[in-house]
Amino acid sequence: MASVRVAAIDNGLAFPFKHPDSWRACTVIVTSWEGEEVCSLRVSEAELRCLPADPFHWTWLPLAQVPFSPETCEMMLPTLSDPSFVHELEENLLRLFKEDKGFDRTTYENQMSVIRGQLLNLEKALHQGLSPFQLVQLPAVRMERNPAMETSHLPSFSPFQEVYTQNFRRQKPFFSWW
Repeated sequence: MASVRVAAIDNGLAFPFKHPDSWRACTVIVTSWEGEEVCSLRVSEAELRCLPADPFHWTWLPLAQVPFSPETCEMMLPTLSDPSFVHELEENLLRLFKEDKGFDRTTYENQMSVIRGQLLNLEKALHQGLSPFQLVQLPAVRMERNPAMETSHLPSFSPFQEVYTQNFRRQKPFFSWW
């Protein structure tokens, strides 16, 4: 039985491609930011299939209209602004996804482009004092790795320096409600 640890549950757009190959029963363990287990929940295949199709079903809640608290901003911004955090996240996801028999490196790179774009939007929302509702209305952006760009002219503060290209989605997603 697989065990997945999450700090936040609603990441409906994180993986726009079908992944993994099939629905799997799993145990979801919710942890605090300090890493302490808050609760765990066994989720069956049937329950996974019944999840809402609309990834924004929560935006009608009054709390979604309230800007992120200063405490949340102070807690998250240093991590989101740290390139080593993003690199480590990508490496951990790569190890996890490689376990799937249908793993495809191109699909993985596309998924990471979406995640980097989401992290960029989240960082922007926290800096600008936006609400979660306003966050989901930001333009969808992909941060694509650009291996063709020469990075030797950049300061060498990191062993994994990379150049990224921002691509904004002009067409609204098919499940959009706004």
